[in-house]
Amino acid sequence: MEKYKKLKWFDEHFEECILVVLLIAMAAIMFIQVVARYAFRSSLTWSEEITRYLFVWSGFFGIAYCIKKNTTLRVDALLGYLPKKAARVLRVVGLCIELVFFGCVFPFAYSLMNIAFSTGRLSPAAQIPIALVQAAPFIGFGLAILRVVQRAILEVFFPDRLEPEPEPDLGELPMEERPEHVLETAEKGGLDIL
Repeated sequence: MEKYKKLKWFDEHFEECILVVLLIAMAAIMFIQVVARYAFRSSLTWSEEITRYLFVWSGFFGIAYCIKKNTTLRVDALLGYLPKKAARVLRVVGLCIELVFFGCVFPFAYSLMNIAFSTGRLSPAAQIPIALVQAAPFIGFGLAILRVVQRAILEVFFPDRLEPEPEPDLGELPMEERPEHVLETAEKGGLDIL
């Protein structure tokens, strides 16, 4: 049972931990660079390049994190007007589209990474293999595929385990449906919400 708890924790927090480590590393490197430049009048040649590569990695890990947390960019105004079952079907269709997209770009990411490993090129300032940077899309899209499949399985077979969806913004309320205290505040303060 303990093994399953650890596995569940790992599944729930993997991307978060990686993103936190990457953010701390970027902040620390840039802090060291600023201190070195202004306190010691000496600049690190590799700091900007390493920070850029860490940022690339965080972007690709962020894709999987957003899918897992269901915070990907989407237009969900229609979902608020649909019955729950129809909205769920529409969400599953959206997940299928995401899966097709990530499935299409995944082989290209693999090719890009493979070419980088075969050439053995090094980055100009830090002299690290460029393949380490080119592996970010491959790993990021692979994790995204895993998270889309997980989300689709939950949506189809275990919808009760999903966190409740935030209520979509259905647009501005007509004047007669706006709360009275908002209208009074707007009239007193001259706010332009009327």
